[in-house]
Amino acid sequence: MNLKGFGLSILDKYILGKYVSTFIFTMAILSLIAVVFDVSERIEKFISKDLGWWQVTRDYYFNFIPWINSLLFPLYSLITVIFFTSRMADQTEIIPMLSSGISYRRFLRPFIIAATFFTLIHLLGNHIVVPREIRFSRTLKTPISRLPTFTPRTAMFIYLSSLRWKLLFISSTYRIPQGVISN
Repeated sequence: MNLKGFGLSILDKYILGKYVSTFIFTMAILSLIAVVFDVSERIEKFISKDLGWWQVTRDYYFNFIPWINSLLFPLYSLITVIFFTSRMADQTEIIPMLSSGISYRRFLRPFIIAATFFTLIHLLGNHIVVPREIRFSRTLKTPISRLPTFTPRTAMFIYLSSLRWKLLFISSTYRIPQGVISN
C-alpha cells in the first residue's frame, strides 16, 4: 500500500497542484478586491469614530475576510475550474492526455478529489469558523448579548404534529426557538 502519495499518480498530483494554486490565487485576488471595496464604503465611518488602522484591521477585517470568503467560496471554485482548465486546454495538455488512452472519468478524478476537499473546508468554515468570528466580533451593530447562540454543530429535531412527521432543521447559527420542542 502506497501511503506516501495516497495512491495518486503523477498526473493527479499535477492537476491537483494546479487546482489548489489557482484556487488560492483566485481567493486572494477576489478577497483583496472585496476588502478594497469595503474600505472605500466604510472609510468615513472609521474616520468619524477615530479608529486606528490596526484596530480596524483587528476588530473588523479579521472577521470580514472569513465571512466574505465563505460567501464567495463557490464562486472561487467555479472561476478556478474554468480558469485552469482553459489554461490547460490552451497549452494543449488535455488532448494528449485523452489521446494517450486515459478515460475521461480518470481525467476528472483529481477534479473530484479537489472539489471534495474544498467542499469540506467550506462546510467547516460555514458551520464553525464564521459563526465564531461573528459572535466574538466587537464591531457588530448589535451588542454581543443580543446575538443568537452559536454552536459548532447543526441540530436536527423530528417532532409529531397534526398526525404528520415534520422535520425541523436548525442551522448552527440560530438558537432553538422557544416552544418548538415541548415535552
